[in-house]
Amino acid sequence: MPTFTTGIADNFNGEKVYMNTIDNIYPLPSNGITYVSYTLTKDSKSEITICNMFGQQIEVLYSSNEKAGQYQLTFDASKLIKGIYYISLNTDSGTQVRKFIVQ
Repeated sequence: MPTFTTGIADNFNGEKVYMNTIDNIYPLPSNGITYVSYTLTKDSKSEITICNMFGQQIEVLYSSNEKAGQYQLTFDASKLIKGIYYISLNTDSGTQVRKFIVQ
């Protein structure tokens, strides 16, 4: 899946579309406290989830209605076994997925 770090992408008609984005996940690779920063371009219901490499949802980190803005979420990755995971930002306007590694 594409990652739009600026939050702006072109649609098929060449128009600018403002997207909600996962801006950063750090540290990478992770083995403890992990930070996820994300931006919402408009008020939206948002949910942040962790999935394993098979797409199975492991945990819902956060779910709420939020105003447009920049946010940071902290979670403890040490409870996950070593491997590749995906963090999803699900909003009313779509989903963005980013990969992260637990060591």
